[in-house]
Amino acid sequence: MPATVYGKDFESLSIQFKLAEIVKLFEDIGESTLVEVVLDEKDKLPVLFRNPQYHPIDGNMIHIDCYKVNLKEKIKAMVPIELVGESKAVKDGNILVTVTNEIEVEGLPADLPEKIEVKAYCNLTEEQASLYQNHINEVMNRIQTSEGI
Repeated sequence: MPATVYGKDFESLSIQFKLAEIVKLFEDIGESTLVEVVLDEKDKLPVLFRNPQYHPIDGNMIHIDCYKVNLKEKIKAMVPIELVGESKAVKDGNILVTVTNEIEVEGLPADLPEKIEVKAYCNLTEEQASLYQNHINEVMNRIQTSEGI
């Protein structure tokens, strides 16, 4: 499978990966884990995978970018959010709706987390949840009234 290595102060380079190996690796690590691409015995490049492209009909990966990083410079990367645990509301049959499944973080490439775990439960009592919902409703009402919505 074709891939492109690019980066700051680095001349782009076209390379090839074995499809099955790169698909498995990408599924395991995503876009926030540092990988070393070995070109030959002396050339090893630290990269992050970016922009996987998929065939529009069969859905197979057809290309991936490899962003060469400087290990001494901070970068921004998207890190997946993993929900941990189960809230009482979900246990009672309700549905948890997530707004996002990843978050942008900044740090040295070797320090980027593979994922960020977030507790998927809330310890509010029914009374506390009701008070909170009433407060949200009041705030939304004020916003709608002040903006003429």
